Amino acid sequence: MKLYFVSFVFTGLNTMLMYYFQSIERPKISTVVALSRGIVLVLVGIIVLTPILGENGVWLTITFAELGTLAFAYPYKRLVDRRQTQRAVHLLPQVTAK
Repeated sequence: MKLYFVSFVFTGLNTMLMYYFQSIERPKISTVVALSRGIVLVLVGIIVLTPILGENGVWLTITFAELGTLAFAYPYKRLVDRRQTQRAVHLLPQVTAK
């Protein structure tokens, strides 16, 4: 059961990322994050980890799903942030030296 609680840190990060994407009006990626951590990667984890690790694989499935989700959600967030920064720079007035 201790193996399950390792996932709590990653659960918090993924939840914050999911709400971040909602707040910047990116509902598709927010939905992908929610589905991957709640259904898709959980099923993959059960199918893959249980035969390999037995009962421990069941407990590690949520950690696997949260880490897998974080592995694509955080880099995507960085990409979105970079794009928004580039757009913001173009909106700034040009300053010329005299």
